[in-house]
Order: sequence, then structure tokens, then C-alpha cells
Amino acid sequence: MPSTASTPSPRRPTIYAYDVAGGKASTFFRQSAKVDSGNFTLEQVWYPSKDGTKVPMFVLYKKGLKLDGSHPTYLTGYGGFNQTSLPGFSSTAVAWAENGGVFALANLRGGGEFGEPWHQAGMLDKKQNVFDDFAGAAQYLIAKKYTSAAHLGVAGGSNGGLLVTAMLTQHPDLVKAVVCSYPLIDMLRFQKFLVGSYWVPEYGSADDAEQFKYIYAYSPYQHVKKGTKYPSVLFITGDGRHARVAAARAQDERPFMQASTGSQNPVLLRYHVSGGHSCGEPLNVVVNNAGRDSFVPEVAAPVKKTTLILSVPRSPSRGSVLRGGAEDRRLRGHGSAVTGAPLDRSRLHRRAAQPGAAAAAASSRGRGVPCSRA
Repeated sequence: MPSTASTPSPRRPTIYAYDVAGGKASTFFRQSAKVDSGNFTLEQVWYPSKDGTKVPMFVLYKKGLKLDGSHPTYLTGYGGFNQTSLPGFSSTAVAWAENGGVFALANLRGGGEFGEPWHQAGMLDKKQNVFDDFAGAAQYLIAKKYTSAAHLGVAGGSNGGLLVTAMLTQHPDLVKAVVCSYPLIDMLRFQKFLVGSYWVPEYGSADDAEQFKYIYAYSPYQHVKKGTKYPSVLFITGDGRHARVAAARAQDERPFMQASTGSQNPVLLRYHVSGGHSCGEPLNVVVNNAGRDSFVPEVAAPVKKTTLILSVPRSPSRGSVLRGGAEDRRLRGHGSAVTGAPLDRSRLHRRAAQPGAAAAAASSRGRGVPCSRA
């Protein structure tokens, strides 16, 4: 006789509304994605930063995962402009955890998680606290056997791009892969491009002699050191629909980093003429950019051969430039290119005054090559 027991429905990611006066919770929104939240473990942990401050972090992984330090881990954060990083449904986090990885979101100082004092503790002359908090998150994940330095990747964009490049220059030994999107990198000049002057209240300005001291102390561009063994890096930027962070920041850093690193790890730039900051990207670019997250597990997974799976736009007219390696070639029919003989530093400063010009010129040259690197 067949069983009459019903199959329990999967627990969908849900947002609840809470009536404080009535003391009742109700469903506000439930994701339609076919994800059973009961298959995952979500923890909130607290770890010490360099100065002893306790910092919270959310950690997601598949239920039953053995914490033995072998799992590719995706660590991200923001830490600026009073922006609060709260846990919520993330297709990236779910896909990562479903495939045996660990996803971590650190609630860094500079954000708004604990009000304005938490924000002020990570701005202006206290900006280094944010970078120390992020490094502390990485150290905690390694110490508690969620992962190891050989399997840890970090990712961030905009102010988060500054965050991960600071990690790159201050703690290159802590991570295996870095994905840096639309970043602020040269903090001595950010205020001179596009809308950078509006961010002076958050960072300060190198035009002020006193503020110059603490900005220079952490500015990633000025702290790339020749011969340092840097991890694999993927810079992502674009000029289209992008009126915040100048594309030249990532364009300048890629060849400088590539020429300086003492490791064999790839340093790449993905440039898309239709790409934009934050939500300023068309749907096809959003879909294509989904491939960028594969950069971290491919280089952080314990395999002998590294293959960088980089998305390729489908439009033949406008596309992206992937800069890295010793060749300058074009993907026929896709409008993409893999380019990149390292440039000397004097050229970098001249190019900074012409955001996008070098990449646009590069995208008009070359021949076909697959988007992979052994």
C-alpha cells in the first residue's frame, strides 16, 4: 500500500515582517528559487580585529560539511559609507555552498551595522581599521579550518574594490585569488576623476597635507612591490553607464601589478564597454558577468592546472577586453580581447588622464584566442 505521508515542502528563502507592538511575525516575501534553506548551515561568528575590536561575520556552507581547511572559500565585504551588509538571498552564495564551498560576509567597520560610531571607526584617518577587519576575517576562517590560504578568494567592488586591493598589497600571503570590480586603487588621485570629489568626506583628500599621510599609508597603487608573490587577480571595469569610479583605476593597476609580481599567478583585466557600476549594467552584461565568480574556485581549488573561466559577451559589436598574458588577440564574433604586454609606469600616469582610451584601442586589434590559461 503506498504511503500517504506527504513529502515536506522545501524551505524557501523568506523575508519576514515583525510587528513589534503586536509581537507577531508574518511572511513579507518568499523567494521562488528552488532552494531548500534547510540544506545549509548559516552561522554568525565574531572574531577579533587587529586592535581587539570584535567584528561579526556571516558564514554559509552546506550542512554536514567537514571543516578541515580544504574548501574553496569566497570572502566578501564592503566597510564604507555607512552601508550595512545584511544576510539575504544570494544566488552566488547558494551556488557556492551547493558545490562544497564556504561563503563568508564580514560586517566591517565603516558600515552602518552598529550606527554612526561603527561608520566613523572606518573612515578618514581610521580607514585602516576596515582593512584590518577584513584581514582578521580571513585569519579567522583559516584558523577555524573553514579554509586555508591556498583555497581562499576575496571579492569586492567599488569601495569593496579598494578593500580587496588593500588586502592584496598588505596581505598577499593570506589569499589565493582576488576579484576586484570597479575599484578605487590610487587613493592619492581619486578625487580628481568623475564624481570622486563627493567622496572626500569619507576618505579625505591627498590635497590636504595632513590627510595625505594616512591616505598614502594604505593606498594600494603606491604599495605594489616589485618581486612580491601576489595571488591571482581579476580586475573588472568598464566605461559604459559608469560615472562613478574611473575605469582607468583598474586599467592602470593591472599592467603595474603584472609587471611587479614575483609569482606565476595570472593578473587579468576584464573591461566591458557596456559595463557599469553597481546596478548600471544591462541584463546581458549581468548574465555574462556571472562567469567572473568562477575565477575564484578555479584558482583556489586544489588542482594542478588552473583554468580561468571568463565570460564572453554575445554581442558582436560591443564587448569586453580581457587584459593579461603576453598576447593581444581578438575573439572573432564576440567583441572580446585578451591583451596585455606590461606597460611602463610613466605610461600609466599619462593614461590615467584618458579613462578607457587604451582599452578601447586594444579592443580594435588582434585575432582569435580561447579564454583560458593553463
